[in-house]
Amino acid sequence: MGVEKSNRVEAELMNWQQKEQKFQSLFSFELSSNKALLREKLHDFERIAVKYKNTTDPDERFALQMLKQERRHLEKKVYRNRLFRYVRRLVVNPIRQYIATRNNEKVAEISKDQVFRQMQKIGVERHYPSVSQKMNSGLFKFSEPVSHYVNANEQIRHNLQFEQKNNGEYHLSATQVELKNDLDPSLNRKQTFDPRLAIKEDEAYNLLSGRSIEKGGVWLKLDLNDRDVDGNYKIKEFPASYGYDIQKVMTDVFANKKIDSGVIESLNRGNREEIKINNRQYYIEADPQHRSINIYDSKMQKQSLTSVMGKKTYQEFRQEAKVEIPLKRRNGLKQ
Repeated sequence: MGVEKSNRVEAELMNWQQKEQKFQSLFSFELSSNKALLREKLHDFERIAVKYKNTTDPDERFALQMLKQERRHLEKKVYRNRLFRYVRRLVVNPIRQYIATRNNEKVAEISKDQVFRQMQKIGVERHYPSVSQKMNSGLFKFSEPVSHYVNANEQIRHNLQFEQKNNGEYHLSATQVELKNDLDPSLNRKQTFDPRLAIKEDEAYNLLSGRSIEKGGVWLKLDLNDRDVDGNYKIKEFPASYGYDIQKVMTDVFANKKIDSGVIESLNRGNREEIKINNRQYYIEADPQHRSINIYDSKMQKQSLTSVMGKKTYQEFRQEAKVEIPLKRRNGLKQ
Protein backbone atom coordinates (compact mmCIF):
# COMPACT_ATOMS: atom_id res chain seq x y z
CA MET A 1 0.00 0.00 0.00
CA GLY A 2 1.48 3.31 -1.07
CA VAL A 3 -0.42 5.65 1.24
CA GLU A 4 -2.68 5.51 4.25
CA LYS A 5 -5.53 7.98 4.00
CA SER A 6 -6.68 9.47 7.28
CA ASN A 7 -8.65 12.47 8.50
CA ARG A 8 -5.89 14.32 10.35
CA VAL A 9 -8.24 16.83 11.96
CA GLU A 10 -10.39 14.03 13.34
CA ALA A 11 -7.30 12.23 14.64
CA GLU A 12 -6.11 15.32 16.53
CA LEU A 13 -9.55 15.82 18.06
CA MET A 14 -9.56 12.17 19.14
CA ASN A 15 -6.24 12.79 20.88
CA TRP A 16 -7.86 15.60 22.84
CA GLN A 17 -10.78 13.38 23.76
CA GLN A 18 -8.39 10.75 25.10
CA LYS A 19 -6.51 13.43 27.04
CA GLU A 20 -9.76 14.63 28.67
CA GLN A 21 -10.72 11.08 29.62
CA LYS A 22 -7.31 10.61 31.20
CA PHE A 23 -7.60 13.84 33.22
CA GLN A 24 -11.12 12.91 34.30
CA SER A 25 -9.83 9.66 35.76
CA LEU A 26 -7.11 11.53 37.67
CA PHE A 27 -9.17 14.32 39.24
CA SER A 28 -12.41 14.27 41.21
CA PHE A 29 -13.80 17.66 40.13
CA GLU A 30 -15.82 18.21 36.95
CA LEU A 31 -13.58 19.12 34.05
CA SER A 32 -16.24 20.19 31.56
CA SER A 33 -16.48 23.61 33.20
CA ASN A 34 -12.86 24.01 34.28
CA LYS A 35 -11.60 27.22 32.69
CA ALA A 36 -7.93 26.23 32.70
CA LEU A 37 -8.70 23.09 30.72
CA LEU A 38 -11.14 24.87 28.41
CA ARG A 39 -8.60 27.59 27.69
CA GLU A 40 -5.93 25.03 26.82
CA LYS A 41 -8.44 23.15 24.69
CA LEU A 42 -9.38 26.32 22.82
CA HIS A 43 -5.74 27.17 22.14
CA ASP A 44 -5.09 23.68 20.83
CA PHE A 45 -8.19 23.74 18.61
CA GLU A 46 -6.98 27.05 17.18
CA ARG A 47 -3.60 25.46 16.51
CA ILE A 48 -5.29 22.59 14.67
CA ALA A 49 -7.33 25.05 12.59
CA VAL A 50 -4.18 26.88 11.50
CA LYS A 51 -2.21 23.69 10.88
CA TYR A 52 -4.73 22.24 8.44
CA LYS A 53 -6.30 25.39 7.01
CA ASN A 54 -4.91 24.68 3.52
CA THR A 55 -6.13 21.08 3.32
CA THR A 56 -7.90 20.06 0.14
CA ASP A 57 -9.38 16.90 1.63
CA PRO A 58 -13.23 17.22 1.76
CA ASP A 59 -13.54 15.29 5.03
CA GLU A 60 -10.90 17.43 6.72
CA ARG A 61 -12.47 20.66 5.44
CA PHE A 62 -15.83 19.58 6.84
CA ALA A 63 -14.18 18.70 10.17
CA LEU A 64 -12.62 22.17 10.24
CA GLN A 65 -16.06 23.74 9.75
CA MET A 66 -17.40 21.79 12.72
CA LEU A 67 -14.28 22.70 14.67
CA LYS A 68 -14.91 26.39 13.98
CA GLN A 69 -18.29 26.14 15.65
CA GLU A 70 -16.80 24.33 18.62
CA ARG A 71 -14.13 27.02 18.97
CA ARG A 72 -16.79 29.74 19.08
CA HIS A 73 -18.61 27.77 21.76
CA LEU A 74 -15.45 27.34 23.85
CA GLU A 75 -14.51 30.99 23.40
CA LYS A 76 -17.83 32.12 24.90
CA LYS A 77 -17.29 29.83 27.87
CA VAL A 78 -13.72 30.96 28.55
CA TYR A 79 -14.07 34.67 27.68
CA ARG A 80 -17.54 35.89 28.67
CA ASN A 81 -16.85 39.54 27.88
CA ARG A 82 -18.05 40.20 24.33
CA LEU A 83 -15.69 43.14 23.79
CA PHE A 84 -12.73 41.06 24.90
CA ARG A 85 -13.71 38.31 22.45
CA TYR A 86 -13.93 40.90 19.67
CA VAL A 87 -10.44 42.29 20.45
CA ARG A 88 -9.09 38.77 20.73
CA ARG A 89 -10.39 37.84 17.28
CA LEU A 90 -9.20 41.08 15.74
CA VAL A 91 -5.74 41.38 17.33
CA VAL A 92 -4.68 38.38 19.40
CA ASN A 93 -5.76 35.57 17.07
CA PRO A 94 -4.01 36.92 13.94
CA ILE A 95 -0.75 37.19 15.90
CA ARG A 96 -1.17 33.64 17.23
CA GLN A 97 -1.97 32.38 13.72
CA TYR A 98 1.10 34.08 12.28
CA ILE A 99 3.35 32.53 14.95
CA ALA A 100 1.74 29.12 14.51
CA THR A 101 2.13 29.30 10.71
CA ARG A 102 5.82 30.19 11.02
CA ASN A 103 6.33 27.34 13.48
CA ASN A 104 4.59 24.91 11.12
CA GLU A 105 6.80 26.05 8.25
CA LYS A 106 9.89 25.61 10.40
CA VAL A 107 8.82 22.11 11.46
CA ALA A 108 8.18 21.23 7.81
CA GLU A 109 11.65 22.37 6.76
CA ILE A 110 13.32 20.51 9.63
CA SER A 111 11.25 17.45 8.78
CA LYS A 112 12.26 17.50 5.11
CA ASP A 113 15.92 17.89 6.00
CA GLN A 114 15.76 14.99 8.46
CA VAL A 115 14.02 12.71 5.97
CA PHE A 116 16.51 13.58 3.22
CA ARG A 117 19.45 12.78 5.53
CA GLN A 118 17.81 9.48 6.55
CA MET A 119 17.37 8.55 2.90
CA GLN A 120 20.91 9.66 2.11
CA LYS A 121 22.32 7.35 4.80
CA ILE A 122 20.81 4.31 3.10
CA GLY A 123 21.63 5.52 -0.41
CA VAL A 124 18.11 6.17 -1.76
CA GLU A 125 18.08 9.98 -1.73
CA ARG A 126 17.38 9.98 -5.48
CA HIS A 127 13.78 9.14 -4.60
CA TYR A 128 13.41 12.12 -2.27
CA PRO A 129 11.37 14.30 -4.72
CA SER A 130 8.56 11.73 -4.72
CA VAL A 131 8.73 11.39 -0.92
CA SER A 132 8.71 15.19 -0.50
CA GLN A 133 5.57 15.43 -2.60
CA LYS A 134 3.83 12.89 -0.36
CA MET A 135 4.94 14.76 2.76
CA ASN A 136 3.43 17.94 1.33
CA SER A 137 0.10 16.15 1.07
CA GLY A 138 0.15 15.73 4.86
CA LEU A 139 -0.52 11.97 5.02
CA PHE A 140 -0.01 10.35 8.43
CA LYS A 141 1.64 7.29 6.92
CA PHE A 142 2.85 6.46 3.45
CA SER A 143 5.37 4.28 1.71
CA GLU A 144 7.68 4.74 -1.26
CA PRO A 145 8.31 1.62 -3.38
CA VAL A 146 11.75 1.33 -4.97
CA SER A 147 12.83 -1.61 -7.08
CA HIS A 148 15.45 -2.58 -9.66
CA TYR A 149 17.17 -5.66 -11.04
CA VAL A 150 20.50 -6.53 -9.51
CA ASN A 151 21.28 -8.90 -12.35
CA ALA A 152 19.37 -10.84 -15.01
CA ASN A 153 17.66 -13.06 -12.43
CA GLU A 154 17.46 -11.12 -9.17
CA GLN A 155 15.38 -8.11 -8.26
CA ILE A 156 15.69 -6.05 -5.08
CA ARG A 157 12.58 -4.26 -3.83
CA HIS A 158 12.62 -1.55 -1.18
CA ASN A 159 9.49 -0.33 0.55
CA LEU A 160 10.41 2.84 2.46
CA GLN A 161 7.86 3.49 5.21
CA PHE A 162 7.30 7.00 6.56
CA GLU A 163 5.24 8.25 9.51
CA GLN A 164 4.28 11.65 10.87
CA LYS A 165 4.96 12.37 14.55
CA ASN A 166 2.59 14.27 16.83
CA ASN A 167 4.54 17.50 16.28
CA GLY A 168 4.09 17.21 12.52
CA GLU A 169 7.61 16.00 11.71
CA TYR A 170 8.07 13.09 9.33
CA HIS A 171 10.61 10.33 9.72
CA LEU A 172 11.61 7.14 7.95
CA SER A 173 10.17 4.53 10.30
CA ALA A 174 11.22 1.30 8.58
CA THR A 175 12.83 -0.07 5.44
CA GLN A 176 11.35 -3.29 4.12
CA VAL A 177 13.60 -5.04 1.62
CA GLU A 178 12.63 -8.00 -0.52
CA LEU A 179 14.93 -10.11 -2.69
CA LYS A 180 13.16 -11.82 -5.61
CA ASN A 181 14.85 -14.59 -7.55
CA ASP A 182 13.17 -15.34 -10.89
CA LEU A 183 14.87 -18.72 -11.30
CA ASP A 184 14.59 -20.07 -7.77
CA PRO A 185 11.64 -18.81 -5.64
CA SER A 186 13.07 -20.65 -2.63
CA LEU A 187 15.72 -17.93 -2.51
CA ASN A 188 13.11 -15.17 -2.19
CA ARG A 189 13.67 -13.37 1.12
CA LYS A 190 12.28 -10.36 2.95
CA GLN A 191 13.54 -8.31 5.90
CA THR A 192 12.46 -5.11 7.64
CA PHE A 193 15.43 -3.03 8.77
CA ASP A 194 15.51 -0.33 11.43
CA PRO A 195 16.62 2.91 9.68
CA ARG A 196 19.00 3.57 12.57
CA LEU A 197 21.17 0.72 11.24
CA ALA A 198 21.60 2.72 8.00
CA ILE A 199 21.64 -0.41 5.85
CA LYS A 200 22.38 0.67 2.27
CA GLU A 201 20.91 -0.94 -0.84
CA ASP A 202 23.91 -3.11 -1.66
CA GLU A 203 24.33 -4.08 2.00
CA ALA A 204 20.67 -5.14 2.26
CA TYR A 205 21.08 -7.24 -0.88
CA ASN A 206 24.22 -8.87 0.49
CA LEU A 207 22.58 -9.65 3.83
CA LEU A 208 19.57 -11.25 2.12
CA SER A 209 22.01 -13.22 -0.04
CA GLY A 210 23.46 -14.75 3.14
CA ARG A 211 26.62 -12.67 3.41
CA SER A 212 27.94 -10.52 6.26
CA ILE A 213 28.45 -6.75 6.46
CA GLU A 214 30.29 -4.47 8.88
CA LYS A 215 28.47 -1.49 10.42
CA GLY A 216 30.07 0.74 13.02
CA GLY A 217 32.63 -1.83 14.08
CA VAL A 218 30.07 -4.65 14.35
CA TRP A 219 29.68 -7.42 11.79
CA LEU A 220 26.08 -8.38 11.00
CA LYS A 221 24.69 -11.52 9.39
CA LEU A 222 21.10 -12.71 8.98
CA ASP A 223 20.30 -16.09 10.48
CA LEU A 224 18.39 -17.51 7.52
CA ASN A 225 17.22 -20.45 9.64
CA ASP A 226 15.63 -18.43 12.43
CA ARG A 227 12.86 -15.79 12.30
CA ASP A 228 11.20 -13.64 14.95
CA VAL A 229 7.45 -13.25 15.55
CA ASP A 230 7.23 -10.61 12.80
CA GLY A 231 8.77 -12.90 10.21
CA ASN A 232 12.13 -11.15 10.15
CA TYR A 233 15.35 -13.10 10.20
CA LYS A 234 17.21 -12.76 13.47
CA ILE A 235 20.47 -10.83 13.19
CA LYS A 236 23.74 -12.32 14.35
CA GLU A 237 26.18 -9.73 15.68
CA PHE A 238 29.96 -10.04 15.89
CA PRO A 239 31.39 -6.99 17.71
CA ALA A 240 35.02 -5.92 17.74
CA SER A 241 35.54 -7.94 20.91
CA TYR A 242 34.74 -11.07 18.88
CA GLY A 243 38.14 -10.59 17.29
CA TYR A 244 37.43 -10.55 13.56
CA ASP A 245 39.66 -8.28 11.49
CA ILE A 246 39.21 -8.73 7.74
CA GLN A 247 42.44 -6.86 6.96
CA LYS A 248 44.39 -9.19 9.24
CA VAL A 249 42.70 -12.27 7.80
CA MET A 250 43.49 -11.22 4.23
CA THR A 251 47.09 -10.49 5.15
CA ASP A 252 47.37 -13.85 6.90
CA VAL A 253 45.96 -15.82 3.97
CA PHE A 254 47.77 -13.90 1.23
CA ALA A 255 51.02 -13.02 2.95
CA ASN A 256 53.11 -10.24 1.46
CA LYS A 257 50.44 -9.56 -1.18
CA LYS A 258 49.30 -5.98 -1.51
CA ILE A 259 45.63 -5.69 -0.47
CA ASP A 260 43.95 -2.60 -1.85
CA SER A 261 41.95 -0.65 0.74
CA GLY A 262 39.06 -0.53 -1.72
CA VAL A 263 38.90 -4.33 -1.65
CA ILE A 264 38.72 -4.33 2.15
CA GLU A 265 35.98 -1.69 2.07
CA SER A 266 34.02 -3.73 -0.47
CA LEU A 267 34.32 -6.88 1.65
CA ASN A 268 33.10 -4.86 4.64
CA ARG A 269 29.92 -4.06 2.68
CA GLY A 270 29.34 -7.76 2.09
CA ASN A 271 30.44 -7.88 -1.55
CA ARG A 272 32.19 -10.79 -3.17
CA GLU A 273 35.52 -9.80 -4.65
CA GLU A 274 37.08 -11.44 -7.69
CA ILE A 275 40.69 -12.61 -7.35
CA LYS A 276 43.07 -14.77 -9.35
CA ILE A 277 45.26 -17.38 -7.72
CA ASN A 278 47.84 -18.93 -10.05
CA ASN A 279 45.82 -17.59 -12.98
CA ARG A 280 42.63 -19.29 -11.84
CA GLN A 281 39.54 -17.19 -11.10
CA TYR A 282 38.06 -17.22 -7.58
CA TYR A 283 35.73 -15.08 -5.49
CA ILE A 284 36.13 -14.25 -1.82
CA GLU A 285 33.80 -12.87 0.85
CA ALA A 286 34.07 -12.07 4.54
CA ASP A 287 33.19 -14.78 7.07
CA PRO A 288 33.26 -13.12 10.51
CA GLN A 289 31.50 -15.98 12.28
CA HIS A 290 34.45 -18.30 11.59
CA ARG A 291 37.03 -15.47 11.62
CA SER A 292 37.96 -16.29 8.07
CA ILE A 293 37.03 -15.71 4.42
CA ASN A 294 34.96 -17.86 2.09
CA ILE A 295 36.41 -18.79 -1.29
CA TYR A 296 34.36 -19.74 -4.37
CA ASP A 297 35.43 -20.94 -7.78
CA SER A 298 34.26 -19.41 -11.08
CA LYS A 299 31.02 -21.47 -10.86
CA MET A 300 30.34 -20.10 -7.36
CA GLN A 301 31.05 -23.46 -5.75
CA LYS A 302 32.54 -23.03 -2.28
CA GLN A 303 36.16 -24.13 -2.02
CA SER A 304 38.37 -24.91 0.92
CA LEU A 305 41.72 -23.19 1.21
CA THR A 306 43.31 -26.66 1.07
CA SER A 307 41.80 -27.37 -2.36
CA VAL A 308 42.95 -23.97 -3.61
CA MET A 309 46.50 -24.58 -2.34
CA GLY A 310 46.78 -27.89 -4.18
CA LYS A 311 49.62 -30.01 -2.81
CA LYS A 312 51.51 -27.07 -1.36
CA THR A 313 51.84 -26.49 2.34
CA TYR A 314 50.22 -23.43 3.80
CA GLN A 315 53.59 -21.69 4.14
CA GLU A 316 54.54 -22.56 0.55
CA PHE A 317 51.19 -21.31 -0.71
CA ARG A 318 51.55 -18.02 1.14
CA GLN A 319 55.05 -17.46 -0.20
CA GLU A 320 54.72 -18.70 -3.77
CA ALA A 321 51.09 -18.23 -4.84
CA LYS A 322 50.54 -15.65 -7.52
CA VAL A 323 47.58 -13.68 -6.26
CA GLU A 324 45.93 -10.92 -8.26
CA ILE A 325 43.26 -8.77 -6.61
CA PRO A 326 41.82 -6.24 -9.08
CA LEU A 327 42.31 -2.66 -7.96
CA LYS A 328 39.50 -1.32 -10.15
CA ARG A 329 36.29 -0.82 -8.21
CA ARG A 330 33.15 -2.00 -9.91
CA ASN A 331 29.93 -0.02 -9.65
CA GLY A 332 26.58 -1.45 -8.59
CA LEU A 333 25.67 -4.50 -6.56
CA LYS A 334 27.85 -7.58 -6.79
CA GLN A 335 27.16 -11.27 -6.49
